[in-house]
Amino acid sequence: MGFYAFTPVSIPTHGTSLFRARKHTIRAFAGVFGLFSLGCSVSAEEYSTDEESGSTHVAIRVRHVTDPNGTTRADALAGFVRAPASADVAEVFSVSGLGLDVPARGECFSKSEAITDFDSLSDAELLEVDSVRLETASGTHELAPFAFPTVADLLRGVVYLSRDQSGDALPAGVSYTILGEGIRSGKESIDVAATRTSPPPLTSVRVGGQLLSGSLFVEPAPVVDLHWDAGTNPADLVVVTLESGEDFWACTFADTEGFGSVPLLMADGNELGTQGRTGVIGVHRIRASIQPAADLLPPVTTTFDFAVEAEFTFGEPPAAQSAEDSTDFE
Repeated sequence: MGFYAFTPVSIPTHGTSLFRARKHTIRAFAGVFGLFSLGCSVSAEEYSTDEESGSTHVAIRVRHVTDPNGTTRADALAGFVRAPASADVAEVFSVSGLGLDVPARGECFSKSEAITDFDSLSDAELLEVDSVRLETASGTHELAPFAFPTVADLLRGVVYLSRDQSGDALPAGVSYTILGEGIRSGKESIDVAATRTSPPPLTSVRVGGQLLSGSLFVEPAPVVDLHWDAGTNPADLVVVTLESGEDFWACTFADTEGFGSVPLLMADGNELGTQGRTGVIGVHRIRASIQPAADLLPPVTTTFDFAVEAEFTFGEPPAAQSAEDSTDFE
């Protein structure tokens, strides 16, 4: 099987900051995938593990982002992890970009709070398989193998990534059949299939009372309120992210509530909601699930992340400022 070079995929400027690896040594590689790595929510399922050969776990992540320019991009990432009994599989997922780690529901955290120790990963491996594809009503989406770079002996092997970032290929609100063929699990070669439904797109998203669009002017405040058309799946989450310069802030809410208040005073004391602050806000509808292990078949973790983004400025729009200046002069 031929391998693609590790960095041929063009990743958009926006929509990548949420998906950060937690270690500086890995961040440059994880950025190639636009990965989502934050804090706590969905973890790998534990099942019978052989002390000598370990266990196999499958993870698929689908990302779909509409950026502030209205451009929609989507991609999928899959990995087949062979981990020794001593390894933390959730951390393997995090390093490789396969895992979804977000703040707990009702909580927030910053980029600095997402640093984790990866000392238990040295014997984990990302397995090579024969083929990986996702099938939807839009057609078949084949994933290509990419050699994952060995970083400080933390992790080695192969991940599988979309060949392009067409938003039409990975739609919202439809059934996905995920097929992995030729997985080497111990002495066996097995195939894995899982069927999952992606969440519907976010609609009527409002930030500070304004409909989320390409560019927002938000009144400076210690808190900003968001509303959206509430979802019906009680397991779905909405994660709101704010990035301004080096500051990164994420808060998680129940999708079914249709409302969330984001505190703008970060844990490190930095205030995001001050006059003149600019950056990018992302609102992500997250759906994650695990297909349990069965007989020789490993567990399959599937994560969907469907997001919309806008640029923000805390302050009044220029037109409003000009009008006020004109009134004052008169």
